[in-house]
Parts: sequence; structure tokens; C-alpha cells
Amino acid sequence: MPTIIEYSGRKKPRNQYPKSIVSPPSSGPCCCTDMQELGEPAQDDRWVFQYKRCGTCGFAVRVLLREIPNGALVAELRHTFRRAFVRGFSG
Repeated sequence: MPTIIEYSGRKKPRNQYPKSIVSPPSSGPCCCTDMQELGEPAQDDRWVFQYKRCGTCGFAVRVLLREIPNGALVAELRHTFRRAFVRGFSG
């Protein structure tokens, strides 16, 4: 899963969202309270994600918000459950 974040201990933190973000390599105590959402949630393959960045130190992460269900797998499970449910009452 590609990201626009570059983690660096040598470069100054920089927010050029949505093109790029330079982030310190690790979070600080300020990150517990100062994380801010950048932009709107986006989709990558079957995942919805959003970037967050600390307004104090510049630490950034890509946060996975949820997985988009696999349509084929859901259909297969529905079929399996329907068959099992019908068999349960017929015999």
C-alpha cells in the first residue's frame, strides 16, 4: 500500500498534502492530543484510509479506517448460510 509520507530524521517536517508529507520517524507525546485529519477519507484497493498529522511535531501516519467487503466472498457466504438454514428446517 503506497503512501505519500516520507519518514526522515534529517529533513524538516513538511506538509504538502496531498502530494507529499515529510514526517519525523517517531511520534512524540504531543501526538496523543494534537493529531489532525488531512483531507477526506480515500480508497486504496479494498481499504478506506485517511492521513493524520500532529500539528505540533509534524509526525504523520496513514490510518486505515475500514475494509471494503469482498463482494464475491459475501455472496458465497450468503449462499452457504441459506443452504444451511434450509437444511436445518427440512431434516
